[in-house]
Amino acid sequence: MKTKKALILTSLFSLLWMSCVNSEYLFTIPRSLRGGSKGTYCLSLRNIDHENPAGYDCQVILSLRTSEVNITSVRAVDSFYSSEPDWNQCVKFDVPSKADKYIASVTVRIDGNELFTHEEKVNVWVAKNITLIQTDKPLYKPGQTVMFRILRMDYNLLPLTNPLELITIDNPGGVRVMQWKNVDASKGLVSLEMKLSDDPILGTWNIKIHGADETYQPFKVEEYVLPKFEVKITPPTYLLPSSPTITGKVCADYTYGQPVKGSLIVRVCFGPEYYRYYNPKQKCVDIIETNFDGCQSISIPSAQLKLGVQKYPGWGSLKINATVREAATGIELNGTSTGPDLTYDPLKIDITDESDGYFKPGFPYKGKVTVTFPDGKPAPNEIIRIKAESYNIDDYWSKEFTTDASGIINFSLSDLWSNILSIHLRATAVKYEENSDTEYESYFQHMSTPNDYKTIFEWFSPSLSYIYIPTIKEKVPCDSTVDLDVIYSTDGSSVNVFTFV
Repeated sequence: MKTKKALILTSLFSLLWMSCVNSEYLFTIPRSLRGGSKGTYCLSLRNIDHENPAGYDCQVILSLRTSEVNITSVRAVDSFYSSEPDWNQCVKFDVPSKADKYIASVTVRIDGNELFTHEEKVNVWVAKNITLIQTDKPLYKPGQTVMFRILRMDYNLLPLTNPLELITIDNPGGVRVMQWKNVDASKGLVSLEMKLSDDPILGTWNIKIHGADETYQPFKVEEYVLPKFEVKITPPTYLLPSSPTITGKVCADYTYGQPVKGSLIVRVCFGPEYYRYYNPKQKCVDIIETNFDGCQSISIPSAQLKLGVQKYPGWGSLKINATVREAATGIELNGTSTGPDLTYDPLKIDITDESDGYFKPGFPYKGKVTVTFPDGKPAPNEIIRIKAESYNIDDYWSKEFTTDASGIINFSLSDLWSNILSIHLRATAVKYEENSDTEYESYFQHMSTPNDYKTIFEWFSPSLSYIYIPTIKEKVPCDSTVDLDVIYSTDGSSVNVFTFV
């Protein structure tokens, strides 16, 4: 008597594995199927026991029926012939177009004898088409022409070309004012337009697509006048608690480029969002300029905003609001700027090298320190202390450098210690090291000391010999010869002559 074993795994696939004596059978079908598409099931047979030595017939019967009403939606019968004991086959079948939970039933017969029958639940989902409606602008004035395009795509993002049954435009009252029927979409993209009357209903209108791909796109119709000028605010690029003043700039220009003359009111505030609820004592500073002539620089002592004072919030953003009033007409326009945030890091230091963080004993290690301000601009003439040490020894190396005009320091470590596996580098901005002689009173927030750390490791060499080939930074023509100073280290017991190509 033959015994059977079955193992069902629930995952992305419904999987059935069975064995009968020495024969094995594997059947897989996706757990989730897209409605209206082609699904695929796969059957693998191993060590098939059959009576006919010439081969065997395999028949697979697959059916999908709904779990509730027990109506079969798909029934596929596939027959195969094979003379091999090991056999694999994947077959496509039609997936029902209706989304529902189905019971997939599979029966496999070998030479008319049932090999196995199994049922498993599968889920069929229907992919929705994508419909996009785009107007040439979101806001229209009375009498203007509303132009829009429609693009429909299927699940694979391929354009749909079947006609659109009905397209309508409704006014804010829900009244249909325009419609198109059976619109040709053979090219995939549909372009339509509608001219507004001189006295339309103001408000939100809707472009609607009716049918299976029903959707809508709103647009507004309003009476508006384009502003004649624009207010622009240039805030400081960064903000430190040690900044003695806060500077910025406010400009107002007409659309044709000329400066606006009139008056200016500027309000500058600092603090976290909703700071008034956090600390009622936080104050803003107002600036009034009656003879505004297109641009005005502003400068406010930081003390007036309690910037960096410990009793006030030590974080937040700078907020600037400017109102420009045109002298000729009295028209007022506003401009607003938020940021930058207060930072306690006056400099950013970055240690890099061209050796990917490795050093070779006997060769100088060459590194680079880049120093920038919080806004990313180079920080020249900054004194930076570079320190190198290793946990293996008590000695250390330290030296101070000054950044060049690009905020860069190139340094070299020669005569490296022997028998060390790693070196720890630290670069520190000397001017900002914490000490008791700070020029600011104790109730001010203290800034962080800018520094950066990097650990470099010894390059591994089984022979304890190393070679250094310098980087060629300039362009070199093909088939040309370049002279390089190649450094080679050895223990001195032997000298080798070699050629590098």
